[in-house]
Amino acid sequence: MNIKKIDNKSMFTFETIEMREPVLQDFINAEMISGSMKGFKFIIGLISETCLFDGKKALFEDLLNMRSEDFLSVSEAMELSNQEDLLKD
Repeated sequence: MNIKKIDNKSMFTFETIEMREPVLQDFINAEMISGSMKGFKFIIGLISETCLFDGKKALFEDLLNMRSEDFLSVSEAMELSNQEDLLKD
């Protein structure tokens, strides 16, 4: 088997992330943005509400192209990765 890794030109990249602790309004906004109250989409919505990427807010749609490693790191830093119910769809 031959596996070739190619560059993903549509990947959402950044150098720094600033995050703040979510408030209740962020959870409500994340639910409205993602259309879900749990799972990966909800977490991405919450990240889009509470984080700045290179000093700028990122859209939910942009964050869908985030590297999986980055997503896991951010959700862990926000202490969301331990919330089993949030990851269930």
